[in-house]
Amino acid sequence: ELGVPDWWFKRDDKKPVAKTIEGFLYPDTYEFDPSMDATDILRTMVNRFNTVVGELGFAEQVQQNLSVSPFEGLIVASLTQAESGTAADDPKIARVAYNRAYKAKMPLQFDTTANYWLELNGGAAKHSGQLSREELNDPKNPYNTATKLGLPVGPIDSPGKAALEAAMKPAAGPWLYFVVIDKSGRSAFATTDAQHEANK
Repeated sequence: ELGVPDWWFKRDDKKPVAKTIEGFLYPDTYEFDPSMDATDILRTMVNRFNTVVGELGFAEQVQQNLSVSPFEGLIVASLTQAESGTAADDPKIARVAYNRAYKAKMPLQFDTTANYWLELNGGAAKHSGQLSREELNDPKNPYNTATKLGLPVGPIDSPGKAALEAAMKPAAGPWLYFVVIDKSGRSAFATTDAQHEANK
């Protein structure tokens, strides 16, 4: 009803689909008439999303070049948005997500998905080091990426253009790990656990 076409809510990886507005409210600066209600505002944001992804050719690109559904590509874009400290790292972070989910067949292990579930349930997000093992490994969390393989059931935020472009055209590389290494938000990327530990 808010303007998201039904074809978005399909996956090629056979995993469940969270049929939610999350991911489709394009982050931008909007000027809203005071007479608009919440539905009008949400429709405007979804319309902007539809315009941007249409201009990017997002759905076609991820299907043709990455062999994933547009919804899976959108999930990767949302994870990239949440995990990245600087847009320059976005294409590599997207590649890590694709490598882990589709090539290495290993859990993503993104703390942002545990935090998303906490916030959905009325809690507050926590720093990575403060998340408990129970919170990270919660089997009831459909967004659990600590122990469950593949992408979560849906986006965890609404990605901007840089994250969408990164998910559409990820950097080429074998990376499986990354960690923020400085105050500007830059990350170091690694292909082995030993390299990752050294980066940390």
